[in-house]
Amino acid sequence: MLKKICFSFLFFYLIPFGILSAQLALPADFQTKLTATGLSFFMPVEHNFKIEKVYKNDLQPYDFAIRQKKNKVEIRYLVIPDTGIIAGGYPHLNFSNRTMTLASNDDDEANSAISVLQISEKTLHEKYHADWGAISFFRPKASFSYAHYCKLVALYREGLGYVYTFFLYNDVNVEFNAGYDLLEFEEWTK
Repeated sequence: MLKKICFSFLFFYLIPFGILSAQLALPADFQTKLTATGLSFFMPVEHNFKIEKVYKNDLQPYDFAIRQKKNKVEIRYLVIPDTGIIAGGYPHLNFSNRTMTLASNDDDEANSAISVLQISEKTLHEKYHADWGAISFFRPKASFSYAHYCKLVALYREGLGYVYTFFLYNDVNVEFNAGYDLLEFEEWTK
């Protein structure tokens, strides 16, 4: 009986606190940017993510980074609050310029290929609460990352701003399931 009570205590009281303490702590400046752009960051509850150090990068600065241990995917986030100047009604131009700047300009055709996908209106509105969004796949320049591949997800919400998520990985077979979708804009007001 005593063993049952001890086990119950451990299971229901101590284990949940251990899980909560293992969650990622967001830096204050990143939290401020998230608040300014109306973004929610969903903390991964699994223990397979850890915070990465943010390194100064002249080619493409970023605000926050995490690493997914199992598939060895680094995820970098850049959040840009809308000041009325940055978007100008043309978020696709900022996305295109950022993709072209980061993509390798190697002479080898396979290494310099870029694929771009427009995110459907339904997904934009229902999942991300965004006005515009696109995804690009390319080999990044070594000055941005030594990873073989980059998946760039760009989302924009008028009046709130941009969020760029850079998925950097080496295994082309990585499945980017819902566990990688950690950001969305606040829900639409009715």
